[in-house]
Amino acid sequence: MERGAKLFKDLIELGHGKSYPIKIFYADEILKATNNFSDSNLVSPFDYYRKWYSGKNENHPMILIKKDLAFKVDHLCRDIAVSSMVSGHKNFLKLVGCCLESEEAVMVYHGVKKHYRLKISEQTWKRRMKIAEDMATALAYLHTAFPRPFVYTNLSHMNILLDEDGVAKLIDFSYCVSIPERETFVRVTLHWDSIVTWTIIIFAVT
Repeated sequence: MERGAKLFKDLIELGHGKSYPIKIFYADEILKATNNFSDSNLVSPFDYYRKWYSGKNENHPMILIKKDLAFKVDHLCRDIAVSSMVSGHKNFLKLVGCCLESEEAVMVYHGVKKHYRLKISEQTWKRRMKIAEDMATALAYLHTAFPRPFVYTNLSHMNILLDEDGVAKLIDFSYCVSIPERETFVRVTLHWDSIVTWTIIIFAVT
C-alpha cells in the first residue's frame, strides 16, 4: 500500500496531468515468468545489487526483468514514474510495468533485443563516441521533452546498457530530479553511507 500510494503520487506529480499507464504485476506472475528467478534465466548480474532476468508471459513473448536487491521506496517509485515517461525514446528501455508486492523491487521491460552491460575498455573510440552521442541525446530529451525538466544526477557506466545493435540505453532514474514550474533551480541533498552529506543546487538551463 505504501509503495502503491507513493508511485501514484509520483505519476501524477511528475506526469504533469498526462497519463503514462503501466502494468502492475503480481509476485507470482514474476516468479512464473522467470522460473522462480532461475539461474538459467539470469541475463547478467550487472552489479552487486541489481540482477537482470529474461522471461515471458502470455502477453509478452520476451521481457527483461530487473530485480533490485537494495532500494528505498522513494527511489523505486521515482525510477518507475520517470521510466514510464521516457519509454518511447530509443535511448531508454521501454517499461512494461512493475511488481510492488515482492520483497525486492522488480521492474519489467520489453526485451525484444538482448542487452549487455557497458564495458568501456572493450569499446573502440568510434563506438565510445557513438555511446556518448546516445547519452547526450537521452539527457537532452530529459531536459526538454517535458513541462518540468528532468536532471539526471547519477550518470555512470553502471547505468548504461547496450543492445545487440550497439544502441546505448540509459537506466535507473532513482535520483532523477525535476525542476519545479517557474523555478530556475532545485536544491538536492545526497547522502553517502549515512556519514557524508552533500547539498548541491541544480540549475535549469534555458
